[in-house]
Amino acid sequence: NGEIAADGEEGELVHCGPLVAQGYWQDPVRTAERFKSAPAASRYGGTAVWSGDRVRRDADGLLYFAGRRDAMIKCAGNRISPQEVEDAALATGLVAEAVALGIPDERLGQAVHLIVRPAPGTSGGEEELPRILMQELPNFMQPKVIHWRAAMPISPNGKIDRTGLYAELAA
Repeated sequence: NGEIAADGEEGELVHCGPLVAQGYWQDPVRTAERFKSAPAASRYGGTAVWSGDRVRRDADGLLYFAGRRDAMIKCAGNRISPQEVEDAALATGLVAEAVALGIPDERLGQAVHLIVRPAPGTSGGEEELPRILMQELPNFMQPKVIHWRAAMPISPNGKIDRTGLYAELAA
């Protein structure tokens, strides 16, 4: 809403200042979506870029990426950052890679599906991971389904193919 978020509170990263572009080249629709008047709290005024990146600022002013606004999972009225679910899974040491997706669900709107690749040399993750996530994440963020994979699909740019995983699971 343009207000500065409190330390530890998640908010959208807004870029303001004399070096901010004025819009996308010959794309008025996308320009209108992202480029708006700078928030009242800005020292610069003028045009600002509403990035869509969700961040948290700590007490020292450092920013920590939380996810993308357009990637948020909307489950039973709650907005869930896929990054937070993925980070919790990775922190267990049981998985080497994790992807959280919002898959259409008649009852919930979207259900959290967690796709993971086990960490080398680990065993028992199928039982342990859900137990640990129950301790680390609030109930509304719990994965409805955890999919275990020997390998993750890779996109042409060398990253995990989230779009392909979504298409597969939403089918």
